Amino acid sequence: MKAVIKQDFLRRRSGVLISSLVLFLLNAFLIIMTLIANKSKPGLMADVVNQLETTGSVHVSQTGLWSFLEIITPIIVLIDTFGVFFWSLEQGASNIGKDLRSDVGYLYKMVPRSGWSLLGGKLILGLAEFLFYAIQSFIYLLILDRVSSIDSSGMFVFTWNDVRMAFIMNNFSTLLTIVAAVMMQFILGATLVGFASITGTAFFKNRRFRGPLVAVGIFALVILVGRVTGNVFSSVEFETMRLIVIWLGLLIEFAFSAVFYVLSCILWEKKVSV
Repeated sequence: MKAVIKQDFLRRRSGVLISSLVLFLLNAFLIIMTLIANKSKPGLMADVVNQLETTGSVHVSQTGLWSFLEIITPIIVLIDTFGVFFWSLEQGASNIGKDLRSDVGYLYKMVPRSGWSLLGGKLILGLAEFLFYAIQSFIYLLILDRVSSIDSSGMFVFTWNDVRMAFIMNNFSTLLTIVAAVMMQFILGATLVGFASITGTAFFKNRRFRGPLVAVGIFALVILVGRVTGNVFSSVEFETMRLIVIWLGLLIEFAFSAVFYVLSCILWEKKVSV
């Protein structure tokens, strides 16, 4: 497994660094533009935050730069959250399906490594790669939140969002649950996509139809996992949800991940030929 992690790390490090640089440039651009906009019309973002929290609507006169930020900010925030997650699943080291579509798949079958060590190593490296992006995105979002809360005097505005963030950062159990939930979602996604890709490779030799069938399989598995875990939360209000209920849901997702991983390894050993 160590050899798999080492080789995949060397193969992917340049691409990861380039992706990190793009992520940095996008967020640096947004943060700088927000600082410039605050100078051109100080306190606008603070007014927006206060109006949203008190009335649920916004009535402010915006300059051209603020109008531009109103469009670009949600896009970059989506990149920092969902974009990073799905990019890591699709392009990350854990995506065995991507490798099976290239010449790398032949090399994987030729090396003297079991499916357990190969898929396990790729999953560990893929999770580390995702966390590498996620930590960066979290820092950028914190900085953006800070520079967006500057009032007309140039001081930071302490909002209700800060209270919630302070509670999360100072409450270890809550912070641990959030981190575990994020990691579990990635592990579940990686094992689910890997299982669908390996199943498609094992049973559908025609590459023309393999892609659509794998996509349908992923969609069906997502619905299955969602239905099962959703039943755990159906009778619980989100605001009053206790940590034990969340951890129960995470354990169910872990069980699904373990099943997908074991089945993937068995199929890799017994059925896959690329």
